[in-house]
Amino acid sequence: MKIRFVSAAAVAATGVLLLTTACGSDDGGGKANDEIAGAQKEEKESASPSPEEKGAPKFDLPSDVKVVVDADKTGDKAKDEVLRDHGYALMGMVESFAKGEATDNFNRYWADGVHAKYVANFKIYKDDGATVTGTDRYYGREVKSVEGNSALVTFCEDQSQIFDKIVKTGKVEKTKPSLKSFVELRAQLKKSSTGEWQVIDEQRLEGSRSCQQDA
Repeated sequence: MKIRFVSAAAVAATGVLLLTTACGSDDGGGKANDEIAGAQKEEKESASPSPEEKGAPKFDLPSDVKVVVDADKTGDKAKDEVLRDHGYALMGMVESFAKGEATDNFNRYWADGVHAKYVANFKIYKDDGATVTGTDRYYGREVKSVEGNSALVTFCEDQSQIFDKIVKTGKVEKTKPSLKSFVELRAQLKKSSTGEWQVIDEQRLEGSRSCQQDA
């Protein structure tokens, strides 16, 4: 999947600078130790909301798209609430890439500059006639801090099995998995006036060996 990350400043500008990261792409090294260590592992259970969970959002994903969010529960009520809503945010983001526009779930769990950045990305995908297909996995989620209405979460993403798909032809643009398939992320969240934790900022490091090892 080639996510076109647009900076918050560029969103408001006339010219948009596209910073492309390729999901599952070849990094050109061709080394055996850059191959996916966990490519053959069984998928872990998703943190998708159960029907019994009060107030849980419902996600409308295409049949060929799956989002796996490891629960990573801590037993601490405050931290687990952050992880729950952070998981919903991730699912809403992939749901929006699949639909080519921000969904209600995305708008519920994302805010501020990072919200605008992703909305611009959804539009680029739609304008390019592209969508996503496959499995996107998030794991190793850790709440580094919860102070009042602010929280910080670090986590990993395995992009090795999520790809671009051309809507008109149905062609899947598969690429060779590599170290670049593993991304290390930091998400800043705030609690909204309605009580949900929303992602307000996100930083990414492509090609994380620690995330590759933990996959």
